[in-house]
Amino acid sequence: MIGLLIVAWLAVAAAGIMAGSLALVRRTGGRAEKAAFVVLLGIGLIFGIVASFDEWQYTPTRRVMGWPIPVAMFVLEGDRWTDFVVPAPIGYGLVAVNTALVSGFTQLPLLATLWIRSRRRPMSG
Repeated sequence: MIGLLIVAWLAVAAAGIMAGSLALVRRTGGRAEKAAFVVLLGIGLIFGIVASFDEWQYTPTRRVMGWPIPVAMFVLEGDRWTDFVVPAPIGYGLVAVNTALVSGFTQLPLLATLWIRSRRRPMSG
């Protein structure tokens, strides 16, 4: 249950970052800021999809597929790897959440830059 709350909190944080970035780009940004938003979003989408299917071994007997939220786990039992994979609909949802999380957090530098810049000068409108 606590894991679901953490996932929900991260998803809300990522959505807030993306919404804030988009709002500041629309309000204060020019062409360069809009281009930066699209580029960072594209990088985040690509990295999020790749990270969802990346497999890494964090102990000699455990491997995990997916980051930041694991989609599958593999455990070495004797001389064979046993897999613990979530059902397909949940797995697709986790891939979508991983992609959204990474995409949202790639917007953080743009959000910080635009927010600092908007605090220095008065906004029109």
